[in-house]
Amino acid sequence: MKLNTLSKFSLVGVLLATPATVSLSLYHITKDPSYRPLAAPSELAYSGGGRLNILAKQDADILVRVAWPADAAGSKDVSVFTRNIHAALEARGITAFIELYEATDSAGAITYRVGDSRIGPMTLNRAYQGITAITDAYWLNEQWRLSEFIRSF
Repeated sequence: MKLNTLSKFSLVGVLLATPATVSLSLYHITKDPSYRPLAAPSELAYSGGGRLNILAKQDADILVRVAWPADAAGSKDVSVFTRNIHAALEARGITAFIELYEATDSAGAITYRVGDSRIGPMTLNRAYQGITAITDAYWLNEQWRLSEFIRSF
């Protein structure tokens, strides 16, 4: 049986698209970002001592520093909070390196950094405002880097 050229290209296209389609379907079903096609794996690593590091991704675009209240440092809330920050930034196309410290006061604080821009410190209950601001700062920083790259030619 002979296949014409169009059939061959169609078969190759289906074979190339199937893994990405399956992966995207798994992502939509499970909401796990590691199933996204061509997604870098998301790893969470905690280190002991007085400092907790939560590594969102190896190649982070921004730094998020969270001073968590000392009386709640081991609770489930800190994990939920950092995962929500990570998910909110990732939904905007930004990867984050999240550093978690024990706060010296009872309120806690969060600070976002990208390039030379720093948003915060602000209280933990206002973290969503920082996400909006750091998203704008990140994209402005990316535009500036691109314009500098173009000017270098």
